[in-house]
Parts: sequence; structure tokens; C-alpha cells
Amino acid sequence: QRMIDLEEKAGLDLPHDTGLEQAILGGYLLNNGFDAYLDLLPSDFYHNNHRLIYEAILAVKARGDVVEGINVAAELEKREDFSEDIGLSYIMMLATNTASIANIKSFAKEVKDMAKLRQAIALAQELIDHAKAKNKIASDVVIDTLSLLTSDATEQKEEKERAIHPESLADEGI
Repeated sequence: QRMIDLEEKAGLDLPHDTGLEQAILGGYLLNNGFDAYLDLLPSDFYHNNHRLIYEAILAVKARGDVVEGINVAAELEKREDFSEDIGLSYIMMLATNTASIANIKSFAKEVKDMAKLRQAIALAQELIDHAKAKNKIASDVVIDTLSLLTSDATEQKEEKERAIHPESLADEGI
């Protein structure tokens, strides 16, 4: 919900891909919550309905039940998250419209990456809000946060460069 508020407040179109989210959910439904570890959290999904469905899939799988449309819909109903927008017909459509899970890991990585971008945008908006507050504490928070982010980014860039060009380690006497 926070991201949607940010989108409305800042007039931003936040990074997301509805089709990828649907394919991931459909993949779970097609393959009984397959065992591939996708490193996804419910919060990685942009659409709230997809978050709720993913939570229900994880709950059904954790119980050891078959991950299929009826069981997921029943879990949503139990949680009182069942509605026309997120009903059995939508859940069944997810499974029907998913051709295969062949690319599911790359889809999950893309969804995870877009979630990280949305988090970065949210942080940037918080910094903007603090900067607009025009008080000493707010300005200190902004400057400290930006300094920390900049130094972290520089360290990560240098680490990546060392990994790509290990000969530079010899130049540095390491």
C-alpha cells in the first residue's frame, strides 16, 4: 500500500511487470508450488492481489497441501482476502495463461530487482520529504543518509571492479 501512496503522491509510475508476477503465480499453481527456491517475499510483488495470492500459496505449501487453485482460493477465503478481484476465476486464469515454468527463476529475479528499485524510490522520496522540512535535524538526516549511500555505492563499484580485473590487486600491492 505504501508504494501505491508514493506513486500517487509523487506522480511516479513505479517499476513493475504485471505479466511476470502473473507468470510466477501461475507457475506455482501449475507445478504444485514447485520446489525451486525463488527468493521472493510477498512484498516483492507490486500488486496487492498478487501479494495476497503468493501468501496463500506459501501457506498452502507450508501445510503440505497441494498448491492448486481451489486450495489457494480456500486459503484466501479463510484469511478473508477472497473477493471478485482475487477469486477462483482469477486464480484459475493465472494457471491457464502460464505456458511453462522454464524461465521462472529469471522472472523472479526481475520481480525482485523491480522491488528493490521501488524501495530505492521510496527511500529517495523520504529524503526529499526530509529535505523539504527545512530544519537542522532533517538536513542532517538527508546529508548523513546520502553520504552513507554514496560510500556504499563506491565500495560496491570498487569491489566489482576488483572482481572483474583481478590484476588491479597486484597494482595495489595486495
